Amino acid sequence: MTVKEPGISAVRVATVAETVYDNPVCRNRLQASSTLAYAYTQIKSGQIDLARHVLAGLPTRTEPGMQEVLFCMEVFMQTRSGRYDEPKEQLLHRLRVDPNQASYLSLLQAVIWEEYQNSRSEAAPATPSAVSEVISPAASPTENPVDALDKGPSHSSEDPLDPEAYRQLLDEAGTLEFFGWNQKTGVRRKAGISENLDGLIDVLDKILPGDLSTAVWDLEGGGIHRIVLQFERFTLFSLFRGEYGVALISENLQKAQLSLVRLEKIFRERTQAATSLPGTESSHV
Repeated sequence: MTVKEPGISAVRVATVAETVYDNPVCRNRLQASSTLAYAYTQIKSGQIDLARHVLAGLPTRTEPGMQEVLFCMEVFMQTRSGRYDEPKEQLLHRLRVDPNQASYLSLLQAVIWEEYQNSRSEAAPATPSAVSEVISPAASPTENPVDALDKGPSHSSEDPLDPEAYRQLLDEAGTLEFFGWNQKTGVRRKAGISENLDGLIDVLDKILPGDLSTAVWDLEGGGIHRIVLQFERFTLFSLFRGEYGVALISENLQKAQLSLVRLEKIFRERTQAATSLPGTESSHV
């Protein structure tokens, strides 16, 4: 998260989720174990009881290095449950034993910052959601279509482009923006707060898949196709099925691997009923 207090320059403070993943021991284990990675994603989505059940059944609990991973996951679960005192005490105890544990110091900082941020959000008045929708044919010629707000009824629970279905992905490490569009109807929706990306989002549905579609669609079959664009400071991961397209913009492709898996799962489930295209496979470039 990026914060800016009055009179203080903006500073990037890592969340507990990011700090756990940035721990080299945790990251290596998460990348090597699908079970551990699944527990991590469940914690991020607030499914703490399920995550505890998964972690309790890990066959590798006694392997070297796993105690540190399980401790970090426990801190993650406690903070996601709104409990901060216990993890702070546990981290302080470990730092007293070994003051050179930089990973624990970073985790303690993240816990304290999240506690502070949550206390502020509870005291502050509610703010409008960062979700916006535009319908291109209805937008005025002088209006930025990305900023036009939907005034109509709420989205269907099965709408492949409903930003709320993808909302949890924006809380995950490195994710900057979600954007979805329908190539036939012109409906465009986004979720996120990265104003610097509005210029890209404004033309994204015009350039993707565009002329790439024939080459990508012919290269490999499957109901869902992927196009990944790597920029200097972020990566754009896009999915296409029939008339629907969605994109997730992340500042770190490695950190976003779990988010991309979840994005494709949600998109696949929601487009399954909305399109008649077959396929459980996907292709990418």
